[in-house]
Formats: sequence, C-alpha cells, structure tokens
Amino acid sequence: MLPKLLKNIALNSLLVIGSVLIGFILVELTFRPHNLKFENLILKEDDDLVNKFYDKLFKYDPTLGWLPLSNVSVSKWGSQVKTLDDGIRSNGAPTVLNDHAPILALGDSFTFGDQVSDDKTWPSYLEQLTHRKVYNAGVSSYGIDQVVLRLEKENLIKKYNPKIIILSIIYDDILRCMQTVRHGDSKPYFTLKNDELVLQKQPASETVRLDWFRNIFGYSYICHKLMSDRFPDYWFRGTSREFRTIPGDSLKITELLFDRFMRSTQSKDVIFLIQERARWGDLESLIDYIRKTYPKVHVVYLTPTLIHLENTNPQEYDSFFYGHMTAVGNKFVAEILAKYILTLHDYQNRRIIKRARRDSNLHQQLRRLLPYPLGYGRKVFSQ
Repeated sequence: MLPKLLKNIALNSLLVIGSVLIGFILVELTFRPHNLKFENLILKEDDDLVNKFYDKLFKYDPTLGWLPLSNVSVSKWGSQVKTLDDGIRSNGAPTVLNDHAPILALGDSFTFGDQVSDDKTWPSYLEQLTHRKVYNAGVSSYGIDQVVLRLEKENLIKKYNPKIIILSIIYDDILRCMQTVRHGDSKPYFTLKNDELVLQKQPASETVRLDWFRNIFGYSYICHKLMSDRFPDYWFRGTSREFRTIPGDSLKITELLFDRFMRSTQSKDVIFLIQERARWGDLESLIDYIRKTYPKVHVVYLTPTLIHLENTNPQEYDSFFYGHMTAVGNKFVAEILAKYILTLHDYQNRRIIKRARRDSNLHQQLRRLLPYPLGYGRKVFSQ
C-alpha cells in the first residue's frame, strides 16, 4: 500500500512540475520579443563600469577601483578620446604654453570631459585661454575619496609640479564617498573611527560572476523582467546597475578628505570648483567649512551663476548640458576660471599681458573673458 501511495505522490508531483514548466514556457514564448536572441539577458543588458562605459579606455585598479589607461586613443562620443602618461587626458591640439606655471585639474567625469572631444573639455579650453599647460587628471565616476587617493598614490603633484591645483566636484561626489560598489565595480571607501578616516580597501572584480540561479534563469525574458523590478540589487550584482551604499556621515568624511587633500598640495594655490546645477545643504555646508578652515583656498561656486542663467536665459542654460556639460558649457566654465586665474599670479600674468600688447588676437581674447555680468559674479568668486 505504501509503495503505491509514494508512486502516486511522485507521479502527481511530476505532473505538477511538468504543467508549471509547460505553462512557464508558453508565457515566455507569448511575451518574449520575437527578435530577442537566446542569451543571458543580465550580461547582454549590463556590464560593469569599465567594460560598458569605458571599454578600452579605463582599466581596473586594485587600490582605486578604476583608472584611465595611459597612451591610448579610443573612438568615443563621436570623436577620438586620447590619453597621455598616467592616464592624463589629452587637451587636443597644442597651443602656446607657459610650462613654468602649469595647472593640475582634478575631479570626476565633468573634469575628464565625458561626451565631448579632447579639445572641448574645460581643462582644454582653460589651457587655450590662459596659455598655461593644464593637466586633466579627472576620472569619470570618481568620488572625492578616489580623487584624493589617486593624488597620493600616483604622486601627481611631484610629477607635474603644478602652480595651481583645481579640485572640481558636483554634489554626487560627496555621496559617492559612502558607496562601496559603483556601476558594478568595487571601490575603496572610508569609515570614521574617533573622528579619523579609516580606509577600507576592496579588490576590484574584473568579470561579472553569476550564481547558478542567475546563470540559468537569466535566459528567461519573464524572469529577467520580474527580478529587475522586484530584486534589482541581487539580479544586477556585478553589472553597471549595481550600487552599494553604506550608512555614514558623508559630509564629515568629505571634510576630512579635504583636510587630507590640502596636506598633499604642498602650499600650492588651490581652486575649489563646484559645478553643481542646484543648491544642496551638504554642499553649501562643505563650502562654509572650506572658507572658514582654509581662507586662502579660492572657492569658485558656479551654482548661483547657473541658477541665475536658468531663470534669465533658459535657452542658453539648456545649451550647457547634455547629461554632462557640452562644449559650450565647458567653455563657459573655462572662461570663469581663466578670468579668476589671471588675477592670481602677478608675475606670470604680467608676461601674458605684455605679450598681449604685441598680439592683438591675444589682447581681444583676454578682453572677452567672462562675458557675464560681474554683479552676481561676486557670489561666484570668493577668497
């Protein structure tokens, strides 16, 4: 009697499983797009930051998470993107330069110049306007923590001996300090212990590793849609859609990182550039902290200018952005920085002004700098 009962249970179980599988296949065939190839949709739709967004341009780094490759030229954003030694981005065609007073530009993708060609980034325009060599050491998707760590690890100040250092940020760079994974790639991060920074290093993963469930059911269109909506953190782990954030005081960590950054600058002139389009409490608190703690740091706060422009000339404001800044937007940033830099170093600027007296083109170029009213520009420039 018992063997017969077990046999019936096994048979009924197989019938249920078979019915579920047949039903699942019918639903899959009904809703699956007819032109969709049979492949793992997790890997098809998403790869990690390095392989998806910056393939052949960036590399994995065990300390920093990722870095631009050195001396490569890649077709991207409709043009060629070229890097030099240490992953420094090229500024395009060379111009007449003053190598005795170079500028080092640090920051994220807004500094690196995502979505524009080499000669249309703000560091490139700044080089053209000031006639000083500008080293573009921006790295896309970096937080302030990675910017500071790279400055230290690669000893960029000693290598390039800049006269001026520009640290450019947006508000999200503060939040990125609390991320342990960004776009599927592990990154270093800091925690606080007794109000001191503690570095937490993580190895960078070079390939997306799927567990057995994602390896099998990633081929299903229905599973892919359901898991994407209900459990995206698990489903997209190791891809560009994975972000992991830990709790913590991002503002305090950023302030301490700025202290660490200032210790690395070796008494160079520092410009703190904020390219954010909207006002954020943490960002303005950071500006207040820098102004009080480091009064010699030159704060260039573009947000009031951008808000003013959006309210008075929205068409021109829209021309500044295409996700990142357009060539027009980057030139706007460079003009403001150039106007400011030309007031910083009397000796170097006297040489430029002296040349401008003999060069009418250079003279007109200097007179055209900052074609925006200085009335509200005072909110931008503060020492």
